[in-house]
Amino acid sequence: MVIAQGEMVPEERGIVWDLRDPENIMPLDNTVPIRGDLNLPFLKSLLSANADQELVDHVCVGAQFKADLPLHAVFLPHQDSLAAHMELVEADVERLAGMGWVKEGAEDHPVLSAAATAQWNYRSLT
Repeated sequence: MVIAQGEMVPEERGIVWDLRDPENIMPLDNTVPIRGDLNLPFLKSLLSANADQELVDHVCVGAQFKADLPLHAVFLPHQDSLAAHMELVEADVERLAGMGWVKEGAEDHPVLSAAATAQWNYRSLT
């Protein structure tokens, strides 16, 4: 399913929406520092001599999308084999939840425009 910019009300077009707080949906502020479990200043210092400083910035500062693409929301279905492997999916969700990576609510799709694709897990399909 694709929600194109033309299908949104004019006042909401051209904006990436931050959906993490359902009570306070607002335009995404991409200047806010990344929150997480990594010691980002240490990691940036450790990788200061790495030849791929753009990759270091993606990890330490945030992804930088340089393509000039329309802000469509794209939702793709999970792979067809998902139903046959639900026990593996449930185990993986429990593992990710135990690490704090899976939460209930809008965090599943924290921003709009979005492209949601299926997670490929080759070991579960073999």
